[in-house]
Amino acid sequence: ASVVVRCTDSGARGLHSASPGRVMLQDYREALEEFRPHVVLCCWQPLGQDWTAEIRRTPSVVEYILVGEADTGVCGRLWETWGVREDAAVGCVSTSEEEEEDEDGSEYCKPTPPHCRDGFERCDLGVLSKLQICCTDERWLTRGRSSTVCFRRRMDRPGEPADS
Repeated sequence: ASVVVRCTDSGARGLHSASPGRVMLQDYREALEEFRPHVVLCCWQPLGQDWTAEIRRTPSVVEYILVGEADTGVCGRLWETWGVREDAAVGCVSTSEEEEEDEDGSEYCKPTPPHCRDGFERCDLGVLSKLQICCTDERWLTRGRSSTVCFRRRMDRPGEPADS
């Protein structure tokens, strides 16, 4: 089996010109529909935009990998992209519905993150993240701000990827 890599960029920020000929000008939605990928690599999703819902709706996608500042809101959207509640502390990742105690001691059920609802599991790739550098890194930080996180489709749930 061979691996075909297709690089696309909408061109909205003018970054595609750094690699003309290797990067196709194409919106991510069009690329998902046309190429029906099994794996999607998304680097530095723009602030306030969530592409992951559309990625998860693509039946062929088995896994998607996000590179950027995770769990901070700098890349994508906290809840929709990463599964982090806006009222949660940075780095606190909700992975399923669990009971928690509110400040007043009453129990409540944490909402299920969109990726879990759609049948995906989050896996932080710490080994890769340690190798990354980022323009927002500071010398005094023990680790860089950029990270790599993959989301894998659970095969024990309905909505398994279609053969392509």
